[in-house]
Amino acid sequence: MNKKFIFNIIRIILKPFAVLYFWINRWIMHSKFKYELNNNVLGKPSLISYPFIFLYKITLKICDLFFFEFGNYALSKYKNFSKDHYSEQGVAYSHLKNKTHEQKKQFYLNGRSRLEYFYNNNQYLLHFKNGQVLVGTLLNLMVTIFKNFIIFLRKVKKLTNLKL
Repeated sequence: MNKKFIFNIIRIILKPFAVLYFWINRWIMHSKFKYELNNNVLGKPSLISYPFIFLYKITLKICDLFFFEFGNYALSKYKNFSKDHYSEQGVAYSHLKNKTHEQKKQFYLNGRSRLEYFYNNNQYLLHFKNGQVLVGTLLNLMVTIFKNFIIFLRKVKKLTNLKL
């Protein structure tokens, strides 16, 4: 069996659950919106929705707290893991230790892009037709990368007193 066939079978099985989840989620979000807006013109949410609204809010808060704690723990660990990873003995560069400057340059010039890998292996997630979404997505990606790069440069300049 090929990958596409299995993927299509899984999609067929998951479709009814996705539809059901959409309508339940929409009802909860709409009720939560009415509850939080507290607008007499829109009316109050139905009484049956209150437990779902509060369950949703509690779940969201617990998830936020969990990912906050996870992030703090992960950052404390990756502070050291990153140093090891990018050291001369680390996974990122250890294979370049005995190469010439020209060989290192060729290695990076010939390397595959992570974005290219994602595009080639996950096209089913990208539903582009005649560039409709592609142009906007690429522009958004470029703007995001540029903004992040500017922030990075500002922080590097501040930390190192470099003249940029």
